[in-house]
Amino acid sequence: MVWRLERGNFSIGKNPLVAVVEIGDYEIHLPESLYGIKGKLFTPNIGIEKMIRNILRTETIEYLVVVGKEDVPYFYPYQALKCLFKHGVDENMRIIGAKGFNPVLRNLSMEEVEKFRRRVLFVDCMGMPEEDVKNILMDFIGEAYEDIEVEYIDQEVKAFPHPVFGIFIRAKDMVEAWELALRHVMLLGFRHESERGMTREVLNLIVDIADPTPREFPGIPRNSLERYFQETILSPKKRGKAYTYGERLHKYGSLREVIDKLKRNRNTRRAVVVLWSPRIDVKSEAPPCLCYMQFLIRRGRLYTTAVFRSHDVLNAYPYNLYSLGRLVEVLCGELDVKLGNLLVHSVSAHIYEDSLNSIKIKKVISDEKWEFVCDQVGYIHIYRKDGIIVADHYSPDGSLVQSFKCSSAEMMEHVLAKHLQGLRPEHYIWIGRELGRLERLEDKK
Repeated sequence: MVWRLERGNFSIGKNPLVAVVEIGDYEIHLPESLYGIKGKLFTPNIGIEKMIRNILRTETIEYLVVVGKEDVPYFYPYQALKCLFKHGVDENMRIIGAKGFNPVLRNLSMEEVEKFRRRVLFVDCMGMPEEDVKNILMDFIGEAYEDIEVEYIDQEVKAFPHPVFGIFIRAKDMVEAWELALRHVMLLGFRHESERGMTREVLNLIVDIADPTPREFPGIPRNSLERYFQETILSPKKRGKAYTYGERLHKYGSLREVIDKLKRNRNTRRAVVVLWSPRIDVKSEAPPCLCYMQFLIRRGRLYTTAVFRSHDVLNAYPYNLYSLGRLVEVLCGELDVKLGNLLVHSVSAHIYEDSLNSIKIKKVISDEKWEFVCDQVGYIHIYRKDGIIVADHYSPDGSLVQSFKCSSAEMMEHVLAKHLQGLRPEHYIWIGRELGRLERLEDKK
């Protein structure tokens, strides 16, 4: 028997009638004769989508056996699965009654969901001891010893050969920020196994967003983004046993006091919100990803820095960017200041391998429209004087900041790369072109 499946975090057994889903980090040890495919489920969206597609592709699985000790806080994939079988999805492909983060099956059709619900029987073994699960499978379904071969229908995405540490991206808005972050992690991500499965990871991805005005992201309805902001960021209520950022912002971060401090002293560097609680989160199975925020008012604008210890760039990134933008909008209104840059620092920026083939990345990029953007660091005037190459660095207002004098274009390249960091990438490219031009003129003499 041959199953043609998408790649994922699963193992193959010998019983073509049974799929076993392990909720979260839980792992059950079953003989191969009791299952055909066994894998983990962490999320109520892409995880469920992939599970449904693969089960339908087998054309033999009739039973979905769900096992685990407890649901995954904040995401609640087990609760979403129960709701899916009981209620289905609405016209927006949102699982009716699901309470976890973004339970929307946007990459499936209504026909696929209904076919899955009709064909597969939900066997709820959540919270049961391992031996009881084995007995249920033996008595209710029975053993099988079919050799199952897997052919993967999606192409393996090659990982980057070593960890990449420290990438800085400038983006004009949050949609471009998401697109560029996805591209860099997809192409430069090193293969790393985390507590939640295999990932492609870039360490310390820093994205500076010039205009963090909240926007609608491709494929994500604005009402879904706004709902996340209202329930998860703005509301101080805790969601069951799990944290919400809103609860952390108000309870641990004392956001109200931080706002009041900014009102009293607009020059302060102490408007800091810490969402990480060492006493609780070091031991937690689902600690917050957003750990730190700082707000600075400069020249009538509010500049915001947000640090994430862990960031799912495909699934969580757009929701977090939108919500940060909305939060900063609220603060700007209360503080009577304009919107400044938003800098998002993702210590571990990653994409789960299960999701890699759902991302379409252009590996060949041709001409694109572009527009001139002034460099906040200023500009460079490069010329030759008395046989020496000179690079004068001016601030945006035309004041001379510093000068560099080198004997050759090659030496100037190294000196500027070391002593003038922080320019926009296109500025460095222009510097290279100018140095090449001076070098060619010298060769003609």
